[in-house]
Amino acid sequence: MRFSKEIDIRHNQKKKRGAIFAKRLVIIYPVLSNKQKMDVEFLLLRSFLQSNGIMYEMLYYDLSAEENSYLIEFTEQFKEDLIYLHISDITYFFKLGSFLKRLKKNNSFIIIGGFTAITVKANDILNLFDSIDVVIRNPESEKVLVRLLNGLHENMDLSSLEGITFRQHGMDKILTTSSSPLSKNLDDIHLSEFPEQVLSDDDWYPLVISRGCNRDCQYCGLQVPYRMNYPPGTNFWRGRSVKKIVDEIERLIGRGKYKFAFYCEQFFNPEEASSPNDNAREIANEILKRKLKPRLSLIAKSSALVRNIPGLLALRDAGLEMVDIGIDSGLDRFHQMYETGSSVRDNLEILQRMHTHRLHFDISFIFFDPYLTIPEIEENLAFLEKISEYFSHLPLPYSDYLISRVLKNVLILKHGMPIIQKLKQDNLVVEYPDFSSHPSLQFKNPQVEKIYSIYKAIDKSVIPFIRPYLKNKVLIDKNPPLNLFPLKIIKKIVNDVVDDNPTSISKYILEAAAYIKKNMHDVYLCTVGAD
Repeated sequence: MRFSKEIDIRHNQKKKRGAIFAKRLVIIYPVLSNKQKMDVEFLLLRSFLQSNGIMYEMLYYDLSAEENSYLIEFTEQFKEDLIYLHISDITYFFKLGSFLKRLKKNNSFIIIGGFTAITVKANDILNLFDSIDVVIRNPESEKVLVRLLNGLHENMDLSSLEGITFRQHGMDKILTTSSSPLSKNLDDIHLSEFPEQVLSDDDWYPLVISRGCNRDCQYCGLQVPYRMNYPPGTNFWRGRSVKKIVDEIERLIGRGKYKFAFYCEQFFNPEEASSPNDNAREIANEILKRKLKPRLSLIAKSSALVRNIPGLLALRDAGLEMVDIGIDSGLDRFHQMYETGSSVRDNLEILQRMHTHRLHFDISFIFFDPYLTIPEIEENLAFLEKISEYFSHLPLPYSDYLISRVLKNVLILKHGMPIIQKLKQDNLVVEYPDFSSHPSLQFKNPQVEKIYSIYKAIDKSVIPFIRPYLKNKVLIDKNPPLNLFPLKIIKKIVNDVVDDNPTSISKYILEAAAYIKKNMHDVYLCTVGAD
């Protein structure tokens, strides 16, 4: 394994009670590559430690490199230390086994925190990995970690600390404490003093607008830890004040940062009422009032955007450049089954409005799910053909969105997703109790499974060949039918599977090549003539 330290990460010690510990705190962040971005919750945790004057050493653990002598050399540095590992993917545990054992052999106290599955599977993690001492169970882990560090320093009984699941040494027991209260005041959240090397000038700076989500999307696990730890009816969405948000934008612009990605699960509108929420407009007005010039982006569901068009347009005037819209599907069955809170009607309305106001956007779409039928594939294709006109103002042709953001996408399962329970009942999921892999789905309809496997192969073989043509907007505009060519590929596969015709990959390669050659030759001649 390879390990690397973050330069100048030992922050200046602030004289605050509880900030100095008898043992060294080492934070380890496992990554699959040196290009992997830190998740926002981890950035918040580090910022919170820094604002509380807590010193730590930050290291990256490269899971993609082959194991070698560096593993032994690295772990020998840590003896009787406090080790906090932030796990952004539960499957990392399968690769971390020997590493954790070596740390424990040196009498280090190992704490685990991270994403949804860490919370949902806290007991399973401790049962599988006897080298781990504590799992932080609360979905917002930074305050729990600080209380835990202080508790360890003062030799407190861990059972008195809220928000953890831990191993009671000497008694061979795993205990879970009561949940730690959620922070109601988010105005102390900021990343403006974060180490420069973490985010480059080209990165969209994550600007925390809110935390928590009141949705019940069945294919998302983000809300699960909240519902596991808190009673029904709890409002999980909490927003920051407009002043604090814009203050942070102004400070960061003063440091040369101009690109900000709003981090908010529900687009400033927790209840998603029919009347627009003023929060988004107030942020936009404050940005304009201070004459700031930020570049803004955000991610939101189609339904949330439809219910807050005034706020969306106000943000456009304040610098909004890009919106990643979760339209999810062209099937109302999908939206109802997975409880997305949106509908096909919402999708059509927001895309039409984005086009009318010439707002740039991207889309998140799940084409294949375990319950998909042949008629639904045709319904989805009709929806995708219908919305093509709303992409004409964007810099890339619609055909490129189809092949890169839509047609290849299948529902990806992660530990802790609510939908897994239904899939288990219907025998449509394979689980891996040792966390060696995420759950894998099965298709209810064998023909759909075959269609997916064929297109998956085509995505690796045919699509790379034709993509240079299908992402050339000038050429596509000269020959609009090419914009929908990816849909023709799916339709051809569906017809072949339903009619039980031959479905070899070489056949589709030849057919695609012939189609592209004929159409692009005509376009090329037209383009040359125009020049």
